[in-house]
Amino acid sequence: MSLNWNLKNVKNHDSVCFSKDEKGRERMECLTEVLITMTMSVDLGEISEKNYKEFFIRIDMLQRGLGGLMNKVVAGKNGGDDLETIWITLEDIRKHIGLTTNVSDKSSAAFSKRFAERMRRQSEDKVRYEDQKVGEKIEKDLAVACA
Repeated sequence: MSLNWNLKNVKNHDSVCFSKDEKGRERMECLTEVLITMTMSVDLGEISEKNYKEFFIRIDMLQRGLGGLMNKVVAGKNGGDDLETIWITLEDIRKHIGLTTNVSDKSSAAFSKRFAERMRRQSEDKVRYEDQKVGEKIEKDLAVACA
């Protein structure tokens, strides 16, 4: 199923959700794109006056569990480029009240359960990976010792 969205009810949507690029072409703000996409991850289909704090809580849980959801390129210390994390704030969410998508809402309990299960799976995957590395090291050490 495709993700359908609407920004027409976002106050000042022309300036909050869109900007002009260097050639004068209108483009959607990165934050707006991320929030549209994240409606699927937070299990809320809209940002409303009633739910924007809950929307932020779920975004913040994801940011804390997975790291920042957005990055920007900045000049690095040694002349190269570095990535700087951009943290989504409650004010960012508040400015997008009126954003709607076709995502079905799920309760806070259902979201929290799914989130906890995801974090557990990632930790279990890490344990399997670490065990595999240890096993490979033991095999390598035995091969050297027996040679």
